[in-house]
Amino acid sequence: MLQFTRTQSAAIVITVLLICGLSLPNFLSEKTIAGWPQWAQHRITLAPELQGGTSALLQVDRNDVRAQFLASLFRDVLDVLRDAHVGVALPLAIRSGSVEIRPLAGDFDVALANLGSLSRAFNGVRPVDVTDEGGGLIRVTPTEAGLREHELPIVRSETDRIRTRIFGLYGGYSRYAVPATVEREGSNRVRVQAPGLLEPQRLKY
Repeated sequence: MLQFTRTQSAAIVITVLLICGLSLPNFLSEKTIAGWPQWAQHRITLAPELQGGTSALLQVDRNDVRAQFLASLFRDVLDVLRDAHVGVALPLAIRSGSVEIRPLAGDFDVALANLGSLSRAFNGVRPVDVTDEGGGLIRVTPTEAGLREHELPIVRSETDRIRTRIFGLYGGYSRYAVPATVEREGSNRVRVQAPGLLEPQRLKY
């Protein structure tokens, strides 16, 4: 059993009372402590997990990424066919997750050869597959690796936009000594932690 001298016991009691006194403003309203000396109004800043608040894990919609990629790919296919002076029997179409092309019979080989440039690997990633489906149909399909590469800048952009939105919610209040954090988690997710923000619906934008 620990033995303390009277001096040590007194020091422990004084320390406990001092800590309790310093933490008291945290449990009282701003109005209550408004008349106290300035030094006595200081609050102890709690760690984020103790302040309460909102934590959310946001994820980029892969279907939306695919739709954006296909729209961009559609324009690229048009540019390739235009530059190669390839005529088409039917208008280009986005169908079943691919861009479908039906060149004129005499232009089929030229179209297939030129569209093959879109599947050229970049940084070890082949963005699309260009295939002869038979019957005069060429299909240009995004690869999973290509989708992930297209997704990265979207996640970066959204992370910056979310960070701007979240920090704006604090309005510069000095009481939030620990700011919100917005960080990428994995390839297509963003973790948001907003201490003190007790209304999750305010994260929506």
